Parts: sequence; structure tokens; C-alpha cells
Amino acid sequence: DRRCRHSASVWEHEACLPEHKAEALPIPRTRPHDTVIPAKAGIHGSAAAFNVPPLSWIQTQMVQMAGGQTVWKDAQLGNGWTKVNLEQIAAWDPDQIYIVAYFNPVNDVIGKLKADPQWQQLSAVKEGRLYGFPGDYYSWDQADTRWILGLNWLAGKVGPDLFGRAILDVVRSYD
Repeated sequence: DRRCRHSASVWEHEACLPEHKAEALPIPRTRPHDTVIPAKAGIHGSAAAFNVPPLSWIQTQMVQMAGGQTVWKDAQLGNGWTKVNLEQIAAWDPDQIYIVAYFNPVNDVIGKLKADPQWQQLSAVKEGRLYGFPGDYYSWDQADTRWILGLNWLAGKVGPDLFGRAILDVVRSYD
């Protein structure tokens, strides 16, 4: 099915999951609570660049399905990742920040951000809620078969009290 390979929409991807998809998808028990921002980060020397996804992309839909509120929804978004600066991220003051890094090791990026005095002023960083989005060969935030792993991981971080199953329970259920 072509849409399974080429669509960036979570809803179209759900049609591609096996019949037990309802068990794999986290189902929120209450409405969203924390404000969340996923930011694609690129580190070039000592400079960092940040981008947020369009509202229609899987990264945004994952935040919503995980129980988070999208703080960037009122920004002037383009058709792809939209560049934002640290001042904008600080103005949004999200409860949690998730860093996606496609070209740098995400743990290196997180380490540099945590060491930056400006980033240390953000509430999410002060409270230990700056996370690197996990992955294996590819980041789990992408519109491929890994997105369900990313969604379950994100749900466990955004609202562990909102969901009934932990990611390891879901993974083990495929054995």
C-alpha cells in the first residue's frame, strides 16, 4: 500500500499497522497537560540551530497523541521544519523539550545544550525535562515503522500517568 510508505500522517500510518494496533497505541485516560516542544537540532561548531515541525507532520501528531500540548501551534509555520531561535523557545517556556538530531549524536547535542548557560535558564532544563529523542539507526520520530516506538516512549515521558502500558510491555507483546 503506497500510503504506508510515503505518508507522514499518523492516521494513515495506523491503517498500516497489524490487527492488534489498538494494543500498541497508547490511549490517553485524561486530556493533555504538559506543554511540549520537539525541536530538530543541528550543531555546527559552537552554534546550534533549531526547528519545529508543521502541525500536520507526524512529530506534532505524536506529541498530541502522547498527551502533550503543542506550544508552537500559533507560530508561522512553513511546509517543512521551521527555524526558531532560543529566544522563541524561551518565550514558549515548554514544560518538556525533546531534541531530535539527525546528523549529530543526540546525546552529544543534549550534553552541549545542558552545558549552555542560556539553556540552563529554561524551566524544562532546570527541572531535568530536556530529552534526546531515541532511535536506533534512525530517530524514532520519523514517518517510518519506528514511529510507534517513538510514540510509546514519548507517551511514557509526557504523561506516564495518562497511559496504561509501558513501552517495554508493548515491545514484549510482539515476541
